[in-house]
Amino acid sequence: MRVVVVTVGASLLSNYCRDAGVQQDALVGEGEGVGRLVEYLSGCDADWLYRACAETNTLERILKPGDSLVFLHSETVEGRMCAEALKIFYEGKGYGACVEEVKGLKYDERRFSIIGLHSLINMLVEIFEREHLSGRDVVLAATGGFKAEMAYATLAALLYGVEVYYIHERFNEVVSLPAVPLFFNPDVWLRHLEDVEWLVEKARSSEEIRKRFGDDAKYFWALLVQVEKGEDLYQLSPVGWLVYRAFGESKARKVMLAHGRGFVKAGGHTNVWKINAEILPLKEIPDEDARRLLRRLLSVGGVKEIRLGRFGISKVAETYVKHQETKGVLVRYKLYSRGYGYQELEVVTESPEDAKTLEDFIGSKAYP
Repeated sequence: MRVVVVTVGASLLSNYCRDAGVQQDALVGEGEGVGRLVEYLSGCDADWLYRACAETNTLERILKPGDSLVFLHSETVEGRMCAEALKIFYEGKGYGACVEEVKGLKYDERRFSIIGLHSLINMLVEIFEREHLSGRDVVLAATGGFKAEMAYATLAALLYGVEVYYIHERFNEVVSLPAVPLFFNPDVWLRHLEDVEWLVEKARSSEEIRKRFGDDAKYFWALLVQVEKGEDLYQLSPVGWLVYRAFGESKARKVMLAHGRGFVKAGGHTNVWKINAEILPLKEIPDEDARRLLRRLLSVGGVKEIRLGRFGISKVAETYVKHQETKGVLVRYKLYSRGYGYQELEVVTESPEDAKTLEDFIGSKAYP
């Protein structure tokens, strides 16, 4: 089953009022407004639904049988009306649907930027992680809503590897932004995990931040926002909060990090998966979880290569990697591969500092 997350704007309401010749304020004030919007959608043929509103313009092109929908709307009467009408309409077409209000997304610039975007990010992160853990695919339909809302929703989706669909009113086809995550080097962030937590607790002055982060403070200013104009207090910006939620709350968080640097050196010898090669092609490893763990090891900044060592054939109930020792630029692990056995790994890094970073990032025991 696929979950389609939809950001909802007010184009359904404005289009209905235009076509029906009624004043929007009058319709918003009456109790039957949602019902009239549902009737408007129900009377549209397939071609007209492409023009009825931004949301149907996208959904009618991407929905598949069995999809369920989550409509996210702003803390406004207009947004709530449109989301409720869309929910009722698509439930009538046989789709599961629910509505969620994003607190703080309203016609108040301060609440919008400080509260609303944080609420949006938290809600999206919770949805993405919940559905991924449940084994369901998630996509984002980001055509409706405030422009800033769409931008941050898209950023969150890219960080979590969620495919994004978008269509402009003048487009004839949906644009798909593939689920290729945005990546950054985590080394600096990892050095300051405790400092970031300190910053999350409450707003801090620029002097406090400089003292706490030292020379690395320059890397974090782009993730901060001034609490009040003219006041020397800073907190995580919505982007900073998103990075914190995606990468910083837990070393064990299953995040998608950059990989592609480095390689797995097999040396032409066999291994626990019985693959003979000089360089081990990860795609040929039959244990998908083992492939994930190897990619995670390669993702950490400063990792040059992984060398395969001894192995043992045995019955292993689950796949995980366990730290053995760190010595100079080398970090040794045992990778236990479900159904195959164990494989010793020697991870070669650029420097002893990079080796320590890798050890801290992966931990003593890590699961896919």
